[in-house]
Amino acid sequence: MDRPIRSSLDWAVAATGFITLVVGVGVLTESPLSALGTAFFLAVTLALVYPFARFAGANE
Repeated sequence: MDRPIRSSLDWAVAATGFITLVVGVGVLTESPLSALGTAFFLAVTLALVYPFARFAGANE
């Protein structure tokens, strides 16, 4: 099956959401270290979940 093609708008929206969440945590906690920790854990989570999400989507 063909994979859906992601547009540049999809990537822009995803990146904006990621950055907004990280900056929001930094602003709310007033700690740059918390913002960096949030970015790290989000990146690790995405790296672990993304391959499984692609595999599950391929079976549709």
